[in-house]
Amino acid sequence: MRTKKNILLAALFAAAMAGCVTTTTHNTPHPDKGSLQVESYFALRSAESVDPDSLTVIMDTVVIRTDTNIVRYPGTLDPGTHEVLVYNLPVGMEFKDSLISVVRNKENYLVPDPGYLYTAYLHAEIIPDDTLRLKMPLVQRVKRLEFMFKVTGGSTERIDTVTGVLKGILGSVNPYEGHSCGKPDSSKIGFNLQLDTLRASCMIAGISPDTTTVFKVRIRFTDGHEQTFETHLDKYLSDIDTNVDKKVFTAKFEAQTNAEYGFIISDWKPTDEYEVDVK
Repeated sequence: MRTKKNILLAALFAAAMAGCVTTTTHNTPHPDKGSLQVESYFALRSAESVDPDSLTVIMDTVVIRTDTNIVRYPGTLDPGTHEVLVYNLPVGMEFKDSLISVVRNKENYLVPDPGYLYTAYLHAEIIPDDTLRLKMPLVQRVKRLEFMFKVTGGSTERIDTVTGVLKGILGSVNPYEGHSCGKPDSSKIGFNLQLDTLRASCMIAGISPDTTTVFKVRIRFTDGHEQTFETHLDKYLSDIDTNVDKKVFTAKFEAQTNAEYGFIISDWKPTDEYEVDVK
């Protein structure tokens, strides 16, 4: 009887111990860490903009250069907040001192034709035993300006060169804060004569709140004579931080046929058709 009683007690003890065993289910192979996947997409861009050749993704201190819009952090991350920056680096711009800036030419002007810049910055909240799939909204950070002067009188053969200097613009973008910055700067652009129209374009990151944005055009004639005119563009570019569509300014330019080269700019303002008259 004692033997049977001992066997029964042993069976009851084993059953009790089995009831205390717990099973933990993990969503990932890293129960105390988290992983991160970043997917970028265009949230704001202009109709004429072009896709970047590649993107750079910075997750904390890890830098990944990719030609796809989806990347995964190589490894695991501690739970908590982590910084994620996505950007492209177009021709004519450089990343230095936490800013993306337009480079300068030999005359110390900002080059007028950098490529299209896109940036996105977010905080990733990593939790253990999970993968965060973070969507990054890329925003275009530069704006294209186009100038077209239609020659309505005189002879175009008398025009030697036409150059414009755009003053009071900004050449840097803070990709972490998502806005243009820096000191007031200038860009020099050249006009090309195509049939009866003088054309020029440039790309700017923003306008300076501390100075007036001035567009100064210098026309040099074949005999060496020069004329200049300038106009303020502040009010036409006031929406530059919210509207990335290009701005087009057109004008009528009369190449006078007499010996007097002087001309006057009157009523410089875009109409509904973005046209201004030059007299």
